[in-house]
Amino acid sequence: MIYSQGFNPHPKVALAAPLPLGQISTGEFVDIWFEGEPDLEILPELLNSKLPEGISIMEVREVAEKAASLMSIIDSASYEILIPVIDGFDELPISAFLEKDEIIVTRQRPKKPVKEVDIRPLIRELQGNVSQGMLILHAIVNTGSKGNLRPEELLTAFENFVEGGLDVDKALVRRTGLYTEGLSKPWE
Repeated sequence: MIYSQGFNPHPKVALAAPLPLGQISTGEFVDIWFEGEPDLEILPELLNSKLPEGISIMEVREVAEKAASLMSIIDSASYEILIPVIDGFDELPISAFLEKDEIIVTRQRPKKPVKEVDIRPLIRELQGNVSQGMLILHAIVNTGSKGNLRPEELLTAFENFVEGGLDVDKALVRRTGLYTEGLSKPWE
C-alpha cells in the first residue's frame, strides 16, 4: 500500500461515502492505492487477514490511475430501515407522503445557522410494509455533493407526517448500497 508522507504516515485510502457513527452497512466502496500492480486474485484474502471481525473485502477491481474518485461519482444510496411500531399503527401512507410537493426538515450544522430544507427532491424511492410489529422501509435517496439526505432526516419527516405511531429513536438503519446514475433497486 502507498502511505502518506510526513510525521504520521497513514495508508492512502478513500471511502466513497463515509457512514455516520453508529450506522451499519452491507455494501461499501473504498479506493486503496498500491505501489506496482498487486495480485488481484489474492488481494482480498491478504486484506481480510488484517481487517477487524465484521469487515471484509468482497471483491477488488483495478481502476485507472486517472479515474474519478468514488466520492465524486456516487450520487445515491439505498437503505433498509427497521422501525418499531407503536400499538395501533397499521396504515402505511407512503404514497401520500411522496405526493407532497415539498417535505421540509430543519438542519442544524455545527457553526452554521439553522435552515429549512425541502428533502422531497432528494427521495428517489420509498417502499415499505408493516410486519410483526416492525415497519420495514426501503429507501433510495440522494447522497454526495449534488444533494444529500440523511436517513434520520427522512425518518423524522415521515414520523411527523404520520403524526406518531412510530418509534424512530429505536430505528435500525442499514445502508445496503451506493450507486451512480442508472441504479437498480437492491431489494428486487
